[in-house]
This record gives sequence, structure tokens and C-alpha cells, in this order.
Amino acid sequence: MLSVGTARAPRGSKAEGFIKVGELALHSEITIPVRIVNGKAEGPTLWLNGGVHGDELNGFLAVRNVAEALDPRELKGALVCTPLCNPLAVQWRNKIGPYDFLDLDQQFPGDPAGQISQQIAYHLFQEIKGKAHYLINFHTA
Repeated sequence: MLSVGTARAPRGSKAEGFIKVGELALHSEITIPVRIVNGKAEGPTLWLNGGVHGDELNGFLAVRNVAEALDPRELKGALVCTPLCNPLAVQWRNKIGPYDFLDLDQQFPGDPAGQISQQIAYHLFQEIKGKAHYLINFHTA
């Protein structure tokens, strides 16, 4: 069983869920979608991450499409997909976050008590980094 956030996928299956990565001042939760494709056979785990910058929408679609296209029964290892890891910047359609004006890409490994972009980086890393052997971070020009 591979668990990331609320997503739980036994071997040979797919799962979708969310990772809580922060809270706004009025206690609104900030969550990011996560998809798991857990192969039937054991192997390494690859983390595909997209949407770090809110104006780079191609990565979001590429990560989502890969997760949808793979058949877990034919996969060795697992795939953890976070197609949209910076929802605030995507909503604002900007490279930086609208609440702290920080570039999420420059905030890793993050800070749980820092600005919202630093909190997003921290929770994302805490949830996935220890489970993934490899990471591909999607950006576009």
C-alpha cells in the first residue's frame, strides 16, 4: 500500500486524493491534488510534480495525462503525481504566489512556520520526499 495525503493505493491500483499544504488567515485549507499509480510489481517510486509556477500550465496537463494513461497492472514500481502543487499561483495565473510574492520553486525544503509558499514546500516535501526515489519537476517556457 502506498499512501500520500488522503490517497491510498494498494499494489496494482490507482488512487486520487489531496495533500493539505497550508491554511490561509481565515482557516481555509490549501490542498493540492495527488494521484498515485502503484504498480503490480515492486520497483522504484517516481514523483512527477507540476504547477510550481502558476503561469506554466503545460506541466500540469502533462503530469495529469501520464497518470491517466498508465495501467498499474503493467507498471513496475510506483508513480506519485502532484500535477498542481501551487494552486494559489495558478489561480492568480502568475509565477509567484499572491499572498507572499515568493517563487515556490526557490522555497524548498520549506518552513512549517514560514510564509505560505514556504509552508507549501515544506508539507509537499514532508509528504512525498521520503517515498520517492526520483523526482521530475515539470516547467514550461
